Amino acid sequence: MAVTVYKSNDASAPALTGAAGSLCTVLDAVLVNGYGAKAAAGWAIPFTGTNLRIYRAPSGAMRGFMRVDDAASRAAPFANGCEARISGSEGATAISTRTGVYPPTTNGIILRKSISADSTARPWIVVADARTMYMFVQSGDYGNGWASFMFGEYFSLKPTSDGFNSLIAGSITEQLIATPTPLALNENLPKLSTAIITTAGHFTPRSWNGEFGPITTNMGIGKHGHGTHSNIGLVGLIPYPNPLDSAIYISQCWLHEPMTLGIIRGRLRGFWHLLHPASSLVNGDTWSGAGALAGKTFLAISPVPDGLGSFVMETSDTWETN
Repeated sequence: MAVTVYKSNDASAPALTGAAGSLCTVLDAVLVNGYGAKAAAGWAIPFTGTNLRIYRAPSGAMRGFMRVDDAASRAAPFANGCEARISGSEGATAISTRTGVYPPTTNGIILRKSISADSTARPWIVVADARTMYMFVQSGDYGNGWASFMFGEYFSLKPTSDGFNSLIAGSITEQLIATPTPLALNENLPKLSTAIITTAGHFTPRSWNGEFGPITTNMGIGKHGHGTHSNIGLVGLIPYPNPLDSAIYISQCWLHEPMTLGIIRGRLRGFWHLLHPASSLVNGDTWSGAGALAGKTFLAISPVPDGLGSFVMETSDTWETN
């Protein structure tokens, strides 16, 4: 299954700005239409509105509906396009008619597009295939750090078909003060937790057995990497490179449902925990895996908003798929 890296500096790539509708323009190009030499990820737009979209992946067991509200619909003084609202649903029959919405909050996930409501183009990266997408934006709010969100299928540990293995993750905090400088700690995709604790801003449509209905708190599900290195974020404790074998070490990121003992539900597709400090990698660094990771290639998107870690994305057509 083809994994593609889309970047704002690609030839013919659309611009992402603080204007209403610019996120829809980018996602239309990346997910549905393609641009320049880049083929689209193969998603569809079943429903549309003015600066509103519902996107749906072509493959997967659940194929959840991703709704993007990029209409700058907030009340003054925030009636601008600096942020977009994103949510998933199990079903949809119109742009605003949905069932099984997740997260179960009014605003959904918040993507910070730009520090300013104007035409200034902001760097962005999307890594996607026909089931899952991740987006990273240098909005200007966090220096060279990246705001981010993801939507789509995760790799489920359920031995039979899992009709609810969908995840949405990102910030759940709108900008509520006049100065447009949201806190880096409100960005949630870089966060990790232990297996019995939720991770803010991570939601699935149903509980692990599919019987309990939508998870109804703002802390729905959890994500952990290699806990010896960090239970907080995408940062590690190994010198870079590891002095014994000159290697880069990374760990898969697991999804868990917090209970008295956490239930492991699956793994994020193509998303890894770097076990070295953020300063180890420069944004845009690429490398090939070895040993158990032979045949895989990786990209550093660095740093995370607080500057303490780096996103590591698998860029080869090797994402785990049920």
